[in-house]
Amino acid sequence: MKKNKVIDFFCMLSVSLCVFFLGSCACVPSQDKLILTGFVLDEKSTPVSEMDIRINTGSGGIVNVRTNEDGFFQVYNVKKGIFSFSGKKEGYTELEEKMKVSDFSKVMCFRLSSADYVFEQVQMMTSKGEYKESVILLDSLYPGKEKILGKCISFYKKNINQKRHEK
Repeated sequence: MKKNKVIDFFCMLSVSLCVFFLGSCACVPSQDKLILTGFVLDEKSTPVSEMDIRINTGSGGIVNVRTNEDGFFQVYNVKKGIFSFSGKKEGYTELEEKMKVSDFSKVMCFRLSSADYVFEQVQMMTSKGEYKESVILLDSLYPGKEKILGKCISFYKKNINQKRHEK
């Protein structure tokens, strides 16, 4: 009987210590290391899910994170400073942002454009004679392994070049 009480005591002690140490390490960030929170959305405020984002913390640290189905991401234990965010998702413009992050109570929101939106904008821009801007916008699209998207981008660029030379 005493043996069971001793085992019970050590089990409770172990669980208590685990809860204490895990709670103090994982749940309560220190004052200089906080949680970075953000969303990635498209032009219609639709979440961009499963997007890989590379974050350069400015102090030499690189963090890779992926958005969830709501376009949400979090990075733990980061210090205030200048951050570079980059990411690619097939069918969207690429993410390239650099910003100073000093207030971790604010949620960041990155806006990307979908391929459909980019193609609509390119058509509008080329009708106005904005050929150079159209090509720059097309170049910001990430086709990934999507062969059809890559062909569409090439097709648009070819048409823009033809229109540019006609004028």
